[in-house]
Amino acid sequence: MRDGETDRLSLLRWRREHTAGLADVNASPEVMRFLNGGTPLTRVESTMVSDRVARHWDDYRFGLWAVVEKDGGRMVGFAGICHPLWFPKWSKGVEVGWRLHVDVWGRGYATEAGREALRAGFERGLEEIVAFVHPDNHRSAAVATRLGMRLEDRVPHPDRPHELDVFVARPR
Repeated sequence: MRDGETDRLSLLRWRREHTAGLADVNASPEVMRFLNGGTPLTRVESTMVSDRVARHWDDYRFGLWAVVEKDGGRMVGFAGICHPLWFPKWSKGVEVGWRLHVDVWGRGYATEAGREALRAGFERGLEEIVAFVHPDNHRSAAVATRLGMRLEDRVPHPDRPHELDVFVARPR
């Protein structure tokens, strides 16, 4: 998978230099409301996440992109496809995901980047891409729906006392 691009975004292979921007995103209680038990990540924890994202690229030759606004060049989060290694039952599949700074919510960036990620995944020959969404995360569920994904299941979270909705996309 190569770097991607949309009208407003550059989607770049994850590199260590993106860690500071990710730490800013992960420090927001609002961003983390449905992730990590609702607890923001420290800079050290964000560095560990950044290292895992970079390692996924090295191991699988695809992964989460750094999302950079073309206008101004600011890194505002990540989006892309990856193996959900955090979810052992589904780790051989591929999920699409996004996590963006709260001050860019509502601009359509998640949908824009998610659409490019699905396109790149299906171009690689994937037969199915999933998204795991907390049932109360209506914003992410709306993004999945706009991407043409269908809600097909609800499964227990592997580490938390709640369930996750499983949205599925298949090539058209």
